[in-house]
Amino acid sequence: MIRKIRENAGYSFSEKVTVGYLPPYKYVPKEMTSVPCGDGVITFDHTGVSFSGTKLGEPFSFTLPYSILYSLVIMTSTAKFALYVNGEFYEFTPERRSVGKMLLITEEMHRLHFNVWKNFPWNDWMYEGLELGIDAEKD
Repeated sequence: MIRKIRENAGYSFSEKVTVGYLPPYKYVPKEMTSVPCGDGVITFDHTGVSFSGTKLGEPFSFTLPYSILYSLVIMTSTAKFALYVNGEFYEFTPERRSVGKMLLITEEMHRLHFNVWKNFPWNDWMYEGLELGIDAEKD
């Protein structure tokens, strides 16, 4: 995956998601972390994380560049993740179990383009093969 991201300027990953939010001045129902409010497609590519869909029956879209996004917010499990968009909390639940992949893509895109969210030194082996032309993912 790291090789695909670093060597393909057109790399992109999209997933259908349900969107949840925190309604103003109301409690979230028991055992929930947000209230469903829409759906759409979230895309991770070299420009950032983009969403296009609906919120409360209206068109809703955004793009967050990796300069401000270095990881996803994982609160309860890898079944869903959260983002803050313009100061608002949104929770995304993909149709497939793909949050782990989205987390890896987000962190690697940030490292590639901004490198503020540094890699742990004990994971350097994942990048050594890239410099030598060896596929470290298969080793």
